[in-house]
Amino acid sequence: MQKKKLKRIGKLLLKVFFYFSLFFLGFAVGKLFNVFPYYIVKKDVDLISLLSLLFSVIIFYFIYSFVDKEKDANSREKDILINRIEELYQIIKEQSYALRDNQIQYSTAASYSKRIRTQLLVIIRLTEQANLKIQKEAIEECHSNIKELKDILTGTPRSDLLVTAEDQPLKVSNGTIYYTESRMIEIENQYDSLMNKVLSIQLLLNRA
Repeated sequence: MQKKKLKRIGKLLLKVFFYFSLFFLGFAVGKLFNVFPYYIVKKDVDLISLLSLLFSVIIFYFIYSFVDKEKDANSREKDILINRIEELYQIIKEQSYALRDNQIQYSTAASYSKRIRTQLLVIIRLTEQANLKIQKEAIEECHSNIKELKDILTGTPRSDLLVTAEDQPLKVSNGTIYYTESRMIEIENQYDSLMNKVLSIQLLLNRA
């Protein structure tokens, strides 16, 4: 990111030098061939002040152009990131809807949290490349939420807890997981919490 900025500044300085040189060259050629016979520069005009004013105008123009381009670049980068966050939000939402029947294939459930985590890591990497900052706490909360979601989607209580088969929050039969009502409430709460955290990250990016 810093290298790109330096290249842009270098290009702008070259343009300033080029146009400034072009002005002097044109002025010199005009005086040499008497192109401006009817235009006389008054002796009381301060040539240094005039050139200083001209140079300031040129510099101001290119600084404004540079800042404007930087704003456009940052805006485009934010748009890309926000689109990725919206995609992540939709993934989480679709997963929560897919569990409305209180059952799901075990392999699918195992891949759910992994897909969310992968998408989140992509967003974090893109924000770092774009030199945008997201609060560390917000990222850590999302990671914690994803881990908890993984545990309740596929996890069962430890055998040392002596939980009877009837009290198990989920059962696996022929590769399909069947959830109890209490486990479904936990899952829905985790998905709602995760969606809220993703929206929080989007708000933080908008303010960055």
